[in-house]
Amino acid sequence: MQYEQLNYQTLFGQLYNQHDTGVVILEDVLTPALALGVKAELETNARNFVKRPISYGTTLQMLSSWDFERGVLLNYEYLPVLEHHYEKISRGLREQLEYSARADEVQVNASLYKAGSLGIGPHIDNTFSVNFIVIFVISGVNSFFTAKDKSGNGEIEYKVRPGDCVVMRGPRGIGDRAWRPIHYVKHVHETRYIVTFREINYEYLRQTGKSRQYNA
Repeated sequence: MQYEQLNYQTLFGQLYNQHDTGVVILEDVLTPALALGVKAELETNARNFVKRPISYGTTLQMLSSWDFERGVLLNYEYLPVLEHHYEKISRGLREQLEYSARADEVQVNASLYKAGSLGIGPHIDNTFSVNFIVIFVISGVNSFFTAKDKSGNGEIEYKVRPGDCVVMRGPRGIGDRAWRPIHYVKHVHETRYIVTFREINYEYLRQTGKSRQYNA
């Protein structure tokens, strides 16, 4: 789906159709120059990226990540562009939502998958990441996958490039919990940076044990 021609009613219909995957790719959200600028700013913060455990529950992963407050984006030249596009996508979707879970905070996370990484295995995001998740692909031409189960049955591959954006369905209430997409990234051939925006519901967060708050 081309970002410049984006129809939010169509995006909403694809995202929240329970018979669909719950993942939509928006193409060319960032220009190549902007993606390179964001990548350079993330590289200058290499010391802030924390290596994650290779095994998290049943999920195998090989990445580092930097969790920061949303306001940190404003300290840079290029990173605020992500905030601008997130707000635009968020507003457009909210105009279509008949109901939604309360968003107490928007958390921002940058992740780094180095070339040669095994990526991250099939998993679902936690229930406290509500409504929708927006992932900006900053570098690396690596496919994004969904499946019907954690064994990879019914796998669907999405080609994503730097500048693209992955919009993923989150629960709008208790009844939507089963709608969370199983998603993953396989072997990483090129260094991959992503920046993710998540709406956090504190009530659902309190219901999730500390040991289960990174991946489901």
